[in-house]
Amino acid sequence: MSSRLTVGLPNFGNTCYINSMLQCLRYQKPLVFMLREHKTDPYATDPTDQLLAAFIELLYADADVKELHLFVRNLAQTQEQFRLLRQCDSHELYLYLVDTFFEKHAKLTNPFRGELQSVVSCQVCHAESITCHPFISLSLEMHVSNAPLLVSDMLHHFSKTERLQDPVDCASCNARQQSTKTLSVKTMPKLLVLHLKRFHGMRKNASSIEIEKILEVNHRKYKLCALCNHSGSLSGGHYTATCLRKDDLWVVCNDSTVSKIQHLPPKTNVPYVLFYEAI
Repeated sequence: MSSRLTVGLPNFGNTCYINSMLQCLRYQKPLVFMLREHKTDPYATDPTDQLLAAFIELLYADADVKELHLFVRNLAQTQEQFRLLRQCDSHELYLYLVDTFFEKHAKLTNPFRGELQSVVSCQVCHAESITCHPFISLSLEMHVSNAPLLVSDMLHHFSKTERLQDPVDCASCNARQQSTKTLSVKTMPKLLVLHLKRFHGMRKNASSIEIEKILEVNHRKYKLCALCNHSGSLSGGHYTATCLRKDDLWVVCNDSTVSKIQHLPPKTNVPYVLFYEAI
């Protein structure tokens, strides 16, 4: 029996969240092209180094199945929240993987990294406090709706000015004052990752979204290239991935099974994390 993986990834027991996210990352061209020549230490003994080395191998076709075993084992060792046989969150895995990889390889340019600007404005003297911080995904609020939601509307809401509930220290007034806060994307990444906030405690928002293959953010256009999907509930859910091939055909990756589809549905209630590439 061959020890090489095919296009699908076997499920070792509640590892569908790993498989779906790995499949999405496999279709992020700026990431995959950047790491083609990246060298890893085959003799690494540190669990984090072994995890990241396996991660790189799994981005490419025909990886050895042992790399997936190494990835799953070392993921559980390096981060308790991803311990074996536990149902875990694919977006949390994405955040951990990308943060850990680019902290370890700081000389490489992170294609997922953008910059957010936060403006807090005093409602008394109108002085502004401006801060910036990096992001690798944007988490978008969803409301429960019978009609399909638009991701573009969620992005607009993300940047909407909000009145802060608690007073904020104003350096100009030298007192705590009522203030507003506005978030905006200052620097756009090559790869824009959008996380839909479907889960609130033990409840899941199963509202559908309308598939928007093209988004325009800050006058920059992005093309949808992958979706990490969640079906079912928190207690009995399942993750899959839908990815765009270079021939513009879509594939549905359901653990070991990978199926071609001609078109995405116009609306669906399973997308959880969406990947867009700048065009």
